[in-house]
Parts: sequence; structure tokens; C-alpha cells
Amino acid sequence: MPRILFRSILGIIVLSTTLRGGQAPQPIPIDDFESGALAGWTVKVNGAGGWFVYNKGKTAPDPSKSDPNVPFDVPDPPQGKFAAVTDMNGPGSRIMYRDLKLDGRYRLQMIVFFVGVGRFSSPETLDHDTIGANQQFRIDLITTAAPVDSVAKGDVLANVFATSPTDLDRREPGAVTFDLSRWQGQTVRLRLASVDNQGPLRAGVDNIRLEPIGR
Repeated sequence: MPRILFRSILGIIVLSTTLRGGQAPQPIPIDDFESGALAGWTVKVNGAGGWFVYNKGKTAPDPSKSDPNVPFDVPDPPQGKFAAVTDMNGPGSRIMYRDLKLDGRYRLQMIVFFVGVGRFSSPETLDHDTIGANQQFRIDLITTAAPVDSVAKGDVLANVFATSPTDLDRREPGAVTFDLSRWQGQTVRLRLASVDNQGPLRAGVDNIRLEPIGR
């Protein structure tokens, strides 16, 4: 059977896959949030709200940080009992990130969803306190040396997912995949960022994992 080893060293996920008997490697879990906590993640918030683990789509994980005028109403966790989501009672920028040390070729996989209010807008900033609209959810790979809120080309290695001004205000849970082979042997930072200043944008993710390629 394949043997999958993973451990956390100073907040960095170190990945290692050992295959036996020629069997196909299994996906390596990064986080399915079944612990009920955001263990291993670092969260940075400017403004209101934050990232939370939740288990019921119509129950705010922290009612004191949820807009009562736009009640919490997102899909139930798409995998297992828990998922991660942003919630808020005012404008803000909410970033969640962790580092991945890639010892081989992997494909990043996750489930992504969102429920928003109003039109999306994607200026080149994660600052909610701007003159114009900033209403976006994006997932990036950035360098470990970059400021966690940077969207500069030299800091962002790749964009994994991003909302668009033409998107509907609701996305049901769906798969997102991205080939990480280019960064084999490197440590990269996985960043999830939700920004809103036009009304609540509740963005969620679940079942983040890596699929070994060509092993």
C-alpha cells in the first residue's frame, strides 16, 4: 500500500509519499477542517469579521461577527462535517495562509464556494479601505518572503482562483485544481483572501489536498 507521511515543522507542511507494490499514490490531505479549528493556518484580518470553521450553512459560526441584516446562509460543508468560511458584520479584508514544502510534483485540489451581495470588483489590492469598490475572493500562491497582502507580480507566483466582475453572486461548492509541478523542491505559500466593502462576501473552502503527479 502507499504510505503517506506528512508533518508540520514551524507551521510548514512537509510532504512525503512512499509507494509500495506499484500502487497509485493517494491524495495527501492539507486540511479538511474536520478538527473543527484552523490549526496550521495563520489568519490576518483588517476591518470586520474573519475566517471561521462552521458546520451548519444557516448558522453563523460567531453571531457577534455576522451581519444580522444579511443573515448567514451558505452551503452546508460540502465534505465531512466542517468547512472554512469568511463571515463579517462590516467591510474588511480577511486573509488565511500556510506554507507548503513540495518535495515532488503535485496537483493542488480543493472545493471552493461563495455567497456575496452586489457586483464583484477586483482592483489590484487586498485593501478594503479604498475609494472604489473592492469585492473579491482569490486564492494565490505567493513567495514566503512576500507581504501576505501583496498582489504585486513579483510576489504572486500564480493565481489559483479568483472571482470576476461578471460572476454571479453565488457559487455552489465546486472543485478547483492547479498544477504545482513548477515549484517542485520549493516552499510556497498558499493564500486565501476575501475582501468586501459593498456588502457581505462569504467565501468558503473545504477538502484541500495534494495529488502526487507521475509517481
